[in-house]
Amino acid sequence: MRHLIALFTLRPEYECLAMRIDAQTATEKAAVRRPASIPPTTARPLSPATLSVGSSVLRLHTTLGNRTVQKIMRSPVLRARFGIGKPLDLAAKQVVAGRAQGYAQAAGAGNDRYAAAQRPIRNCRPGRLMPDQASLARRPAGAADQPEASVQRLTEDDLIKGKFSGQFEYPDRVFFDFGSDGVDESQQKRIANYFADKPDQSIPVTLTGLASEEGNASYNLGLAARRASEVKKYILKIRPKAVIRPKPPRVESGVIDYRFVRAVVLNERTDGGGGGGAGQPAKCDLESLKKLQGKALELVVAAKSNVGKANFEPTIRSLFGDPAPKDAITANLAALHAKLGKILEAGAYECAAVDTPVCSSGALAFANRKTNKISYCPASPSVPQKDEREQVNTMIHETLHITPSVSTNDYAYASDPLISQLRQAEALHNTDSYVILIRDLANSIAPPQARFEGTTSGFSDQERDQIREAIGWAMSSVNGAHYQVAVLYEAVHVTRSNGTWPESHSSYIDLYKRLAPLFGLTRLTGTGRPRDEDKWKLASVHDKLKSLVVAVNPNIRKYDIDRDDSVPFVAFDFRPMFATAKIAPRFLPLSLDERIRKVLLEVVTQGQLTPNYVSAIVEIRDFMGIKWPV
Repeated sequence: MRHLIALFTLRPEYECLAMRIDAQTATEKAAVRRPASIPPTTARPLSPATLSVGSSVLRLHTTLGNRTVQKIMRSPVLRARFGIGKPLDLAAKQVVAGRAQGYAQAAGAGNDRYAAAQRPIRNCRPGRLMPDQASLARRPAGAADQPEASVQRLTEDDLIKGKFSGQFEYPDRVFFDFGSDGVDESQQKRIANYFADKPDQSIPVTLTGLASEEGNASYNLGLAARRASEVKKYILKIRPKAVIRPKPPRVESGVIDYRFVRAVVLNERTDGGGGGGAGQPAKCDLESLKKLQGKALELVVAAKSNVGKANFEPTIRSLFGDPAPKDAITANLAALHAKLGKILEAGAYECAAVDTPVCSSGALAFANRKTNKISYCPASPSVPQKDEREQVNTMIHETLHITPSVSTNDYAYASDPLISQLRQAEALHNTDSYVILIRDLANSIAPPQARFEGTTSGFSDQERDQIREAIGWAMSSVNGAHYQVAVLYEAVHVTRSNGTWPESHSSYIDLYKRLAPLFGLTRLTGTGRPRDEDKWKLASVHDKLKSLVVAVNPNIRKYDIDRDDSVPFVAFDFRPMFATAKIAPRFLPLSLDERIRKVLLEVVTQGQLTPNYVSAIVEIRDFMGIKWPV
């Protein structure tokens, strides 16, 4: 049975499998000349209780059903093909295009019919369960980059499951679980709500079925079509006269949030509207960007004029420490003003595509230090639009990144409580410290400055600040890693599409090589490039880091720091709206670097992730050139 289970560690085309099993069973029943007998198996019909032992068996049972498994057990040919019982040898396994494929080889087969057990099951469309010998000879584009032995297939842990969490922002999308085409009750309500304010009973509706990119492309395309078909059935159930016009289904490649594209879009427009947007060309709304530039310049001019005023000194000290470094701040604001005036000159900016992973994750723009330009994300219904104030803040933020004399990093965002714990040397080069300061000095509405809250028991104020500093740096590092993995995913996606690493992301080859041994990515040698499986794994890493960001989100949590001699170093108890940090006395004598790593390990453990995520976060921090204070 374990050999049968092994064949389903990755999702195959189950419909195809069931069809082949039924066909084989029918062939055996109709055969006149029976093959030589094979010693009977001791297998009995399997009960649901037996099949439910272990998650892999449960998936097999729930997908194929008990009756289909019984057919396999009763058929000598099928037992031979799937490695159940004797005489078989499944020791030989090959890796083809990143997937492990098992081949049954019959020993002492009675005749030609049983000799067929030596061959894998033939192609079955759409998709295929196992490749034939001809498919073994075909290699996908770029397969020559690395020997097949270096490819590691996706594991169960790499799969991104569950539905998209931000559904309320996209009323024109029907979302699905991983690998599912079923419209559950929650999505039926969403469809009903979509039509609630549309009285026309014969309303025309277009449906675009989508699927995420990981796995077999032809299977995913079929899955996208089935999703649209199921949504159509339900719409006709509640609106029998509706005019349904299905659009061609598609697999969304390059969108890092796989849950978002496991969907059917209602009335998707040709310009990418109506919940779509992926695959649209890069473009910028230059007129709107110039308006934002003008407002940003006004704020910086007002801030420069107020740096020296006494009534603003407490604001400066709260962000940059005491004594207030007014001269350094004045010089940096002057450099920022000069750079802001040039960022929209011809050739000084770039337009990003809607489905650029950084844009699709909700960013308004991002700085490209390689080209010393800002890439602007176009407006898209797939991304909730920010108000003008936040767009101006973003323009200031990204311009600071490419202002040479300032050279800011994202040590802490405005939402990170670390921003209130930064030492002066780091604060003078922290981007959001200037964004908050500029808004305050210009008498404008500043982004809320996050601070640590909560009680402290068993520690002095100085010790409390040391603990908060370590927690703050750890949380900020998780945020930074989450963002950088999205950029790396984009680089790998473009590399797979164009054949070479994009010049704008060439530095990310180094980050890829750092993360490859941690997450089983293809090792790059010479002119090698990643595979599609590597892109899928990076999407999974990004998803898990996102879960950590949500778990330790400082905007909605306060940290009660308690002394506890029973914990090794540090332990967190995350609960809604607050968290408790239990700290052992021996935590404090550690260096800041060691304290941060201890906090990261605890956060990763709380998130049910493996310790290699701590190593990845540290590697990403080093790649970004961010050094924790000594």
